[in-house]
Amino acid sequence: MATSKSPKWILTWVIRALHYETIGDDIRQEMCLKAASKLSLQQSRKKSESEDSADAAKESMSDLSMPQIRQIPASPHDTAVTEEEKQLRKASLSQLSARPGTVLAAADPDATGSKKEAQQPEQPSHAKSKLKPAPPAAAVHSKKSTVDTSERCERSIYMIATEFLLENRAHAYAEKALAHSVLELTSGSSNEYYLAVAKLHLNMGALDKSEEALNKALKLTAENSNTWSLLGHVKFLQGVWEEACSHYERTVSFFEEPEELYAVYLRLGSIYLKHKKFKEAMTTFLKASKRFPSCVTWLGLGIACYRLDELENSEVALAEANILHNYEPSVWAYLSLICLRTGRSLEAEQSYKYCCRLNLQDEELLNEIHQLQQQLGIGNPSF
Repeated sequence: MATSKSPKWILTWVIRALHYETIGDDIRQEMCLKAASKLSLQQSRKKSESEDSADAAKESMSDLSMPQIRQIPASPHDTAVTEEEKQLRKASLSQLSARPGTVLAAADPDATGSKKEAQQPEQPSHAKSKLKPAPPAAAVHSKKSTVDTSERCERSIYMIATEFLLENRAHAYAEKALAHSVLELTSGSSNEYYLAVAKLHLNMGALDKSEEALNKALKLTAENSNTWSLLGHVKFLQGVWEEACSHYERTVSFFEEPEELYAVYLRLGSIYLKHKKFKEAMTTFLKASKRFPSCVTWLGLGIACYRLDELENSEVALAEANILHNYEPSVWAYLSLICLRTGRSLEAEQSYKYCCRLNLQDEELLNEIHQLQQQLGIGNPSF
């Protein structure tokens, strides 16, 4: 059905081929793979042609932008000097012609050329037959472009399908696609393959296998931000906070952003809050709120500002979080704390009611609110 609706989409043909592989229909599987390969080849040719046309357009623009050299006319003084030189040359030539045995033909380029032609031996007939005229420049350029087009390597159709299947949590089909992509590799496993294997194991909960694949990817290249972000996720799920923090910090330092930058910011900020590094947490959550504004990012910023005693900024951040999602009990809990510390008893009591109604699960935060309420004697409706 999908191939009939969008016959030019490579993914539909590859996934259909994987389906036929599971049911053992080899003929239809081969048919779908041929269709996918044909579409991939057409797309690569179109891409190469567009790149060649863009390069040709750049060359033509550079030729048009070349400055024209203007010829500066000679001054009268220069013309006078050249006339004197001409007269001196004529006088010297007349003196040479008056002497006996002088050869004026030595100064004649035509005469010397004819002598060289006379002295040059004639080549045999078989040597002449081997000499071929040089092809025109247009033919050479067209031949070069065809060679470049055929040698350009695009991504494997199985790797494209693997990426799509991993995003949609279709792990069984993603594993089959990865198995086929290994067979297409000519020079060993690539970094992209190891990243796909790591994502597959990470989604399935096999953290040790995912870490093993990521270590192999790091041996190939250590300048990939996605590799470090995935390794940080593995360490975060394992509970190794220090290593996860260092991996996330290295991920953020790269110029190339990882695919899951939002998750990196959230987990890095939560690690900072856990280890009471509130300034670093504030900076991280502020960046996340600018790039990916959500209730969680604004809540993290509000918590960091509250721990740094920046109550005004914390209230602004929590208000932004409340606008995006007003059913988060932690937001109401910290708003209650801010209202208690600023002496607003009615607002503190209302925020506390909403926090309890939404069933706050953080016992440590609840105890902090209760202690501050007992200390100030406000904010609790039971008083």
